[in-house]
Amino acid sequence: MNSRPPFWPELKRRNVVRAGLAWLALSWLLIAIADLLFPYLGFPDEVIRALIVGLLITLLPVLVLAWLFELTPRGLRFDRGPGGENPENRRTGRRLDQLTIVLIRIGARRKLARTYRAIPVDPSLKPLDWYKRFVVHGAREHGLPDHYVAALARTPAIVDPHQQRRIRNLRIR
Repeated sequence: MNSRPPFWPELKRRNVVRAGLAWLALSWLLIAIADLLFPYLGFPDEVIRALIVGLLITLLPVLVLAWLFELTPRGLRFDRGPGGENPENRRTGRRLDQLTIVLIRIGARRKLARTYRAIPVDPSLKPLDWYKRFVVHGAREHGLPDHYVAALARTPAIVDPHQQRRIRNLRIR
């Protein structure tokens, strides 16, 4: 007769699944922060790719460490196995759940508040006339300062060469 417990319940008892999900949530947040800050710091896109790969590779050691160790009030200890039940495991699992939820909420909030960065633009490029009208109208409607709206209105524009699109968009008020 096999004395080892089934694999899935043992993963749950050792909080391996929860630790993995917490690591993925933390990784997602770190990638979102890197995506936001690295362009401003002048890092190339390859650095973000390397971060993603590094975080995914690090997932395996996180899972192995979660299997081997348990968190007790006295710190990290080797897991005693299925016979040595740790009453703190349930509380540790709840804390991992809470951490995962907080990290996901922070990451989701960051995605909702998307930021854009200005890049150097060719000064010879001009907006289409109907698009400029939308931008100026939107700036007024949203209560942007008058000097800002005036600067937008002074921006030179070109007539859209695609006549049907121009007519269609000029009808919109």
